[in-house]
Amino acid sequence: MSANTASRGSIATRPTSAGTIAKPTLTTSGFPHEAKRWKRGTPLADAPVVFDCARRDISAGVDYDPIEKLHLASRAITFYDTLHYWLDEKLDENGEWKQYDLPAHVDLEHWNGWLFVTLRKWMNAGGRRYPAGTLLVIRRDAFLDGARQFTALFKPSERRVLASIDFTKNWLIVSLMDDGTPRVTLMQPPADPNGTWLEKPFALPEASQSYVDSIDS
Repeated sequence: MSANTASRGSIATRPTSAGTIAKPTLTTSGFPHEAKRWKRGTPLADAPVVFDCARRDISAGVDYDPIEKLHLASRAITFYDTLHYWLDEKLDENGEWKQYDLPAHVDLEHWNGWLFVTLRKWMNAGGRRYPAGTLLVIRRDAFLDGARQFTALFKPSERRVLASIDFTKNWLIVSLMDDGTPRVTLMQPPADPNGTWLEKPFALPEASQSYVDSIDS
């Protein structure tokens, strides 16, 4: 999660109506440094803090996957470095956040039990070395069990770079820039986690600057 989206799900409090100043809830960069669990119809002041970061960090944020009942959190320590955390309410009744064993320079996404890791710098994993700009994927349960044998869904070249990824119910959307021209590939995971991902080019208008986004997926 990038620093620009890390504040999603966070609430920053302001001075109280009585005129007293509450504990600062903004980082020195002006973003939320704590996230609260608020229930509709209850006072915001009573909402418990469920995640926070240092005030000198950029921001803290939380998200929730209702399908897998998985709580996600991020701590942006710089604009380009983020620490990622998770909490599985099915397994942990005490609400203890666990940090993913990943470098701070990666972007992390979750989808249908998979972890997608986009590199900003070179990374060694599973006996291999991957360049910056690579998109890696691994089953989340395998990763938590210690596996580091990623599958590289995309590797950059001199003229091809990864622009973004997105998800629908059944497809991973991989958007690229190929010598300045946008390209989109739809990818579907294999039934066997060690199998090959299905790739399907998505046609875009010629001589255009186009992008594909998921809506109501």
